[in-house]
Amino acid sequence: FLLAIFFREVIGSYRVLPYPLPDLQASNLIALIIFVAEVATGWAVYRSGDRGANATRAKAAGAGFFAVIPWVMLGVLAIVELAAYSTLSLRVNLAQRLHIDAGAPVYVIAQYFLSFLGIGLTLLLAYLGHAIAEGIAERRRSVLARQIITSLRRGKNTALAQVAQLRLLIERIRETATHFPTTIADDFMRQLGIVERREQVLHVVESFAVQALTAPSAVAHADVRSAYARMVRTRSQVWGDLILSSTLAVTLLLAGVLTASEVVSLLLEVGPSAPMWQVIAWTAGFAAPLTLIGLGALGWNLARGLRYANPAAAALPERRGQAALWWVVIFGSVAATVTLVSMAIAVTFGRLPFVFGGLAVLQAGILIGFAGFLDRGAVAILHLTYLAWLATTRIGALVVAGVASMLELLCFSLRIFVRLLAILGDVVRGRSMEPTLPAVQ
Repeated sequence: FLLAIFFREVIGSYRVLPYPLPDLQASNLIALIIFVAEVATGWAVYRSGDRGANATRAKAAGAGFFAVIPWVMLGVLAIVELAAYSTLSLRVNLAQRLHIDAGAPVYVIAQYFLSFLGIGLTLLLAYLGHAIAEGIAERRRSVLARQIITSLRRGKNTALAQVAQLRLLIERIRETATHFPTTIADDFMRQLGIVERREQVLHVVESFAVQALTAPSAVAHADVRSAYARMVRTRSQVWGDLILSSTLAVTLLLAGVLTASEVVSLLLEVGPSAPMWQVIAWTAGFAAPLTLIGLGALGWNLARGLRYANPAAAALPERRGQAALWWVVIFGSVAATVTLVSMAIAVTFGRLPFVFGGLAVLQAGILIGFAGFLDRGAVAILHLTYLAWLATTRIGALVVAGVASMLELLCFSLRIFVRLLAILGDVVRGRSMEPTLPAVQ
């Protein structure tokens, strides 16, 4: 709260969220960020020290550099707290209130008495983060130790039980094999008549095998392929999947364009008419739907996995990392949805906030929900484009073949017409069909 007072006096009253939302001041947000940063600094100091102590191999070249960063951050936060509480001490002016002379030795201490509180609070919060990290690490180690002990005890009991059961089975097998008569198999074969009818059975089997091999096939190749090579999906299911995936991708694209246009119109309306601000507005307009689509695709990948890609599991194979990333995706989606609702209410000047807010929630839900079908939609659009190109090529080939056939028919008709004209010309000219002989002198 003291830091919030300091930053409010420095930067003034600045509202972060628009009017329908709670009155969150920038000074409160900055003070909360500094508080979390101080606790996180202590956490990072413990983590870097713990990993350095438990390292079994040589450190990388940049490990020492990153180990120093928490200490540098702690010093920076201490300087910020010192400056803030020094300013507050000057505003209180305790030395004047206590009527302490300016030349007294305790004048400086009385004048800046809150500065020591700022440095102490910084170190105390860093120690708090360090203690929290140490307690969590100790709890994890104790849980792991208990799990190992439980697994060993359970494995020991299971192994002893299996050994006892195996010993009992071996004893029973030995007793059975000792008392098992050798004449049972001979009596069994004799009662079934296997010995007397062996040749007859082999002859029957041989005749049936020869008939099966030499007989003509009763089914065609297509029937065999249809009986044994069943398709995973029918043609109608494939077409339905392509059309549905491409429709979802087009819907996602239209929703992204609508979101980008709304963000650009809002920023151009509330901002100046400078060219730089227009560039910023268009950049923010394209970044807003892309952020929602990226969060949705990442969430679908973590929840159920995409059809053609799995970047989350490849980047974070550990389950704890995926769980942490899942919470980040949830908080990011909620924050983006709230921002989109605030923008929709701000654009409509607070008219019918429930209606336009609900439409904004629906718009964010489309961007996040349909993002899981982005990869299959892109592949479906590529397939449909390829099929359309094949159909266009086929139709073009048929048109060219038809035109060529028409030209060939026209040329044939022209040839017949010319030959008819030639016959008529021969008749008209009276050309003799016999060859002319030269005159004899």
